[in-house]
Amino acid sequence: MKNILKCFVFICVSLVFILNSCSVTDEDNSFINSKPVTLELVSGEGQSNGAGKTLSNSIVVLVKDRFGNVLSDTAVNFSVTEGSVSPEIATTGSDGKATVTWSLGATLGVQTLLIASSEADSILVNATAVQYSVGDFHEGGIIFYVDTTGEHGLVCAITDQSTSAIWCGASTAITAAQGTGRGTGNSNTLAIVSECTTGDPADNAGHICANLSLNSYTDWFLPSKDELDLMYQSKAVIDIAAVANGGTAFANSYWSSSEYNDGHAWRQNFGGGNQFYYIKTTFAGPVRAVRVF
Repeated sequence: MKNILKCFVFICVSLVFILNSCSVTDEDNSFINSKPVTLELVSGEGQSNGAGKTLSNSIVVLVKDRFGNVLSDTAVNFSVTEGSVSPEIATTGSDGKATVTWSLGATLGVQTLLIASSEADSILVNATAVQYSVGDFHEGGIIFYVDTTGEHGLVCAITDQSTSAIWCGASTAITAAQGTGRGTGNSNTLAIVSECTTGDPADNAGHICANLSLNSYTDWFLPSKDELDLMYQSKAVIDIAAVANGGTAFANSYWSSSEYNDGHAWRQNFGGGNQFYYIKTTFAGPVRAVRVF
């Protein structure tokens, strides 16, 4: 009987020793919880932009442990086969999120970003590099000009900003607003805003465009003589795209931001295409704002 009792005590002591040896400490729990086992894409999937351009929205990924707890101070790797991502290694914040910006490569079509972290299954994010074309709805308006890079150009608003705006209320020459070429519309507009202060700015074509906030953009301006002509050349395509996006077709004739002399500024007839200068202080006509993308 004594031998049986001794054996029983020995077994109990052994079990206690084994259990103590195998128990999970707080330190062990911390180690287990620190393992990043899931990556969840928060935002950034399915975007498109011009080849070589940076996507409008950042790529955001959430890192969690096996128990669903968010993990801070965890390194996440981002890699692309073309283009670039910044930073390539991002560390999660206190919310468990890591954020990067993605610039597409030069090849048109779908491009892929690989996101990976230690002990977590990697995920793929796709974006599309596109070639811009006249008539596309992009960055607040309808594209009517694309430069030789295919990445930049001009868009016009989908509706008129006024149907009865004068060019300026004073017959005073604004020499800084006499540019006519492509690329001079914005500087012309800034000069008009600065020097044409007679009357109500709400009636002034340059002021109307410069003060416009439309589709989250505030850098609109009155097109120059040549920029206005580029719009006219694509009038049919722009009309279709504008109407399809909730806008309106062009009216008859429009102000440009190009001054001819102290009493006149350039306009263009969108019925026949002819350009002519007209009295800038009293004649009221339509205005269609543009911006650079």
